[in-house]
Amino acid sequence: MRQYGNDTTPTHGQPDWMQEHSRMSRWTRWLPRLTADRAWLVFFLPALFSYLYMLRSQLNTKQTLGSVERLSPLLDELIDPATRIEVVAEGFGWAEGPVWVSDKEQGREYLLFSDVVNNRVWKWEEGGGLFTLGKTVFLERSGCRTDAERCAQLKEPGANGLARVPASLVGNDNDVVLAMCEHGERRVSLMRPDGTKVALATHHDGRRLNSPNDLAFGKNGDLYFTDPSYGLNELEASPERELDVNGVYRIRAAHVKKTLLLRHDGPALATDGLKKQQQQQQRDLQQGDAQQQQGAVELLEGDMSRPNGIAFSPDFDGYVGCDAYACSDGGALPHASVRQRLRAATAVCASLAERIAAWLYVANSDRARPHVRAYKVSKSGRLSEGRVFFDATPLAAGRVGNPDGLKVDAKGNVFATGPGGVLILSPKGEHLGTVLTGVKTGNVAFGSDGYLYITANDMLQRVKLRRS
Repeated sequence: MRQYGNDTTPTHGQPDWMQEHSRMSRWTRWLPRLTADRAWLVFFLPALFSYLYMLRSQLNTKQTLGSVERLSPLLDELIDPATRIEVVAEGFGWAEGPVWVSDKEQGREYLLFSDVVNNRVWKWEEGGGLFTLGKTVFLERSGCRTDAERCAQLKEPGANGLARVPASLVGNDNDVVLAMCEHGERRVSLMRPDGTKVALATHHDGRRLNSPNDLAFGKNGDLYFTDPSYGLNELEASPERELDVNGVYRIRAAHVKKTLLLRHDGPALATDGLKKQQQQQQRDLQQGDAQQQQGAVELLEGDMSRPNGIAFSPDFDGYVGCDAYACSDGGALPHASVRQRLRAATAVCASLAERIAAWLYVANSDRARPHVRAYKVSKSGRLSEGRVFFDATPLAAGRVGNPDGLKVDAKGNVFATGPGGVLILSPKGEHLGTVLTGVKTGNVAFGSDGYLYITANDMLQRVKLRRS
């Protein structure tokens, strides 16, 4: 006899109301489980999102340290004295050589900087997703790679100063071509977008460079670089040293452009442990480089004990900073009126502008003579009338660090690393204040995001500047 009313009863031939009742019965048995699932979701999802929010906040919140020392009210125009220094990355051997890159090809902006001790170049960029973790390796074996055994023995084998080659020399504004100071290879090289490198400067007057440290391009495309002995383990006492000066050099723009068209000496990520044949090929390349560079690497200054950071002022056209250098003392007209002094100053500045393209600043990292020197740069690119722009001797006794890397803003203010952190100097050389990093500080770079990026010992730091 057929039975009706249970869940297994066939529905074929039943009235519509009975079929509907049967379907409802099947769903009803699952209601308690659905209710539990809903309760689980109600409690779990908010907890999950809260956890992710806290994790994001923790990972994206940057450690702050140090302070800004205000020595002049003029500092307030450049930086808020109450601002804090952010640590955006850490864990490096010795961070150096920062350069801000606006990569139009990729539509991105980022900072490149060297880890000289660990032989790497790093990239840091503000992330656009949920988490803003921005530290990635950009280049391994950045400054030493042809002799793995020697590279392992060097204290500072990696690249140091980095600079982007101007578009006028590259041929377009999209390709990112880097000029690099390589400690271990003792040369200045150019790295193309595909990662291949070519030597730009290895010798002067037939003798091997010490260890190029920092570099800067002039308005006309000439490249200026410093060559102390920090890449040699025994410094000036090293038996590998061939030159008897720690110099400031220039490479003409035409030679930079020509070098970019030459063959390359292998990919930047070449493997270690080159065979004897490959090592001989490398020696042949170096010998060829020395012959090719004969006369191309020009010594401009050989009297500094340890030249290091190097940077140009803004173009002298328009008299940027002119009052600081030519017209500040008024000694020629001690009893003249203000109007007469201004008139005379304008005439002097106009005369200077006809003869001078810019000022070149070079830091001397000698603990016995810590200072920043300024040179007039002629229209032809020659240096003259070098003088002490800022003497850091009074600061050196009580604070850690020496003058090292530096940069100049659009108004001629100099941001120079030195004892205590980053010294902020007016175009006249007045010490306006110091970003106190708390550690030895290597170099700085201006970011288009309004921050001053600071390579300080094992950290990458940044501090917000006021928009000019």
